Amino acid sequence: MTRKNFRILWYGTFQSAMVRPITLFIQGVIDSDGSVYIPHMLYTVILAMSMMTGMWSLIIFRKASTDFIGSYKIAGKFFVFQMVLLIANVQPGVIQSFYYSCFPPYTFATRQIMLNYQITIIEFFILALFSRCFYRRSSDNDQVNLPITDENIDELKSAAGDLQQLVVDGGSDGNIKTSLSNDKTSIQIEDSN
Repeated sequence: MTRKNFRILWYGTFQSAMVRPITLFIQGVIDSDGSVYIPHMLYTVILAMSMMTGMWSLIIFRKASTDFIGSYKIAGKFFVFQMVLLIANVQPGVIQSFYYSCFPPYTFATRQIMLNYQITIIEFFILALFSRCFYRRSSDNDQVNLPITDENIDELKSAAGDLQQLVVDGGSDGNIKTSLSNDKTSIQIEDSN
């Protein structure tokens, strides 16, 4: 994958995040006045094309990058991103198509919008839980390299047998302070940049 192809796929995927708010803003401005009539189908087509372009770019990007970043368990992360695109763009149309009118005090359109947002909140909360599972793993910190100097290596070896607590503090002054401690020993390691 070349840098140019990567950039095209990246912009293709994230253009949906820009096109949707801009389109909905323009729709709100034009429809609030009522003097200019633009069919809602035009907005729907723009949003659908944006979503399809984003999904196409995301699928191509995933297939092209599987060999390079497959060891990072990337399939679940792409799944969450695809679901975000689908829910944000397809669900309002589905609710509008299959939802029937209700009783006052809300109008038909208001009730559709309320139902869409209520369902979207629940769906995105569930997706947030999935993304937490996909993006945070217990093995994330297995390959962290701690700053260890020659002068405190003997203390570190003696304390490593019964290590109970590791504290890493990136201070506001740019120094990284690492503290290893157990019942008997406490070791302070500083790395100034």
